[in-house]
Amino acid sequence: MARSRRKRRFSFLETTFLSILVVAALAAETPAAETTAGGSANSHPVTTVAEAGAASEAWQGQILYYILVDRFADGDPANNYGISRDDMRNFHGGDLQGVRDRLDYLQEQGITAIILSPIMESQARSYDGNQIVDFYKVDRHFGDLALLREVVDKAHEKGMKVLLEMVVNHTGTDHPWFKDRWHLDWYHGAGEIKDWSNPWQLENGNLNGLPDLAQENPDVASYLLEMATWWEEKTEVDGFWLDNLQHVPLAFWEKLAQTVKSVRPGFRLFGEASTLPLVMAAKYHQDGIDFLADYPLYYAIRDVFGKGQSMTRLSERLQQDDFNREAGMQGIFIDNSNLPRFLFEAGEQAKAKLRLALAFQMTFPGIPITYYGDEVGMNGGREPYNRWDMVWENDPELQEYYKSLTAIRAANPALQRGDSAEIFADADLLIFSRRFESNQIIVALNNSAGEKAGQFDVAAKTGLKDGTVLVNLLGTDFVMVQDGKIDLSFSGKEAKIFVVVSR
Repeated sequence: MARSRRKRRFSFLETTFLSILVVAALAAETPAAETTAGGSANSHPVTTVAEAGAASEAWQGQILYYILVDRFADGDPANNYGISRDDMRNFHGGDLQGVRDRLDYLQEQGITAIILSPIMESQARSYDGNQIVDFYKVDRHFGDLALLREVVDKAHEKGMKVLLEMVVNHTGTDHPWFKDRWHLDWYHGAGEIKDWSNPWQLENGNLNGLPDLAQENPDVASYLLEMATWWEEKTEVDGFWLDNLQHVPLAFWEKLAQTVKSVRPGFRLFGEASTLPLVMAAKYHQDGIDFLADYPLYYAIRDVFGKGQSMTRLSERLQQDDFNREAGMQGIFIDNSNLPRFLFEAGEQAKAKLRLALAFQMTFPGIPITYYGDEVGMNGGREPYNRWDMVWENDPELQEYYKSLTAIRAANPALQRGDSAEIFADADLLIFSRRFESNQIIVALNNSAGEKAGQFDVAAKTGLKDGTVLVNLLGTDFVMVQDGKIDLSFSGKEAKIFVVVSR
């Protein structure tokens, strides 16, 4: 049995160049109108229903990056009012100027869309922007509306999209509404959530002590809808990131979706809900939330790659791909601002595990969402210790690997919106294919700490014929289909991403 050779990895530039050559060669087999379907992914603004449909498909090709503005980059020390970098629960000085200054960096990493954490004026020490006191003003720690618009415009010039996180579930305790008797019915006043399995408490109770808004009150709903469209029009962001879906009535989300999309049909809504069952996720999607962060897959990624559970758990998810797409459950993330970082919980060989998880994230069906610092291997425990200031030179080798993955994804439409099929799965290995038109990828992941080798039938699931050559974009090895099979060998914790270069 022939073993695939293991040598040095391609550099980021070599990987990009090879991927471009491969796709260019295959594009000759594909009508021009089809190969450029994703070419306008970053056009702006989208204003017609036809363009909206194209925009929805274009989002499949995005690589999102969540920025906690206060912890990302300090571009303007003049707005560092009362900051304390030794206090993890206070402002650290990150701002919109810092985001603007780092757009080139983000583009170099292969990022195509950024998510900005809430930037509205919040009460003292609310560095994450969740304790809002003025829904129509940018917090002075971050800048102002003109600077926000600069960030959006500059990002659009670079072909990048921008999502703004929108908070509509609650206000801060210092909000004027919460302090006067004229707005008593704007809040639920039901106290803290005690039973997290009770839908009524989730929608009416206070989250982390923050006063819960009563969106069923027409005055509240009208205010929030008008406020959302104001931000949409003033900033020309491409969509909103909506946290706490399960804490707000579904009827309000439906109204919000109708309202913002009536302004710009291509406007997109991304939702996040840590306790949302898949069946309910489908309902939110049907009522206008375009994409949802996939929490069930997040926990599977943590358990499989971080804790060594069987790869068959991810195989089960792959087999549900069609249903997941219908439910809008497509946001694939490894870390976020609410949970301990992957490296904190991964134990031994943590960096090798993270590399494998990143390879999975960039190749599995869905839309990858990078939490700031994942690309350089930032660590950190429970909130707020998963929110350290961005470290720019933390792990150059991991960063190079991340850039290789994003380049491979960008150059291969199959990894963005292709169909998927499982080829092989057991406790240690997962091999699957992605295909879009003439572009075909075989992804092979070894979750074992030791070497693995075997012969795998690819013809049955992919239709690949004998003599077909597959090149590993993460290495220098290649394999050929013989008798409908390919011979593969792996080092421990190794990912291989093969592109079909001849049939």
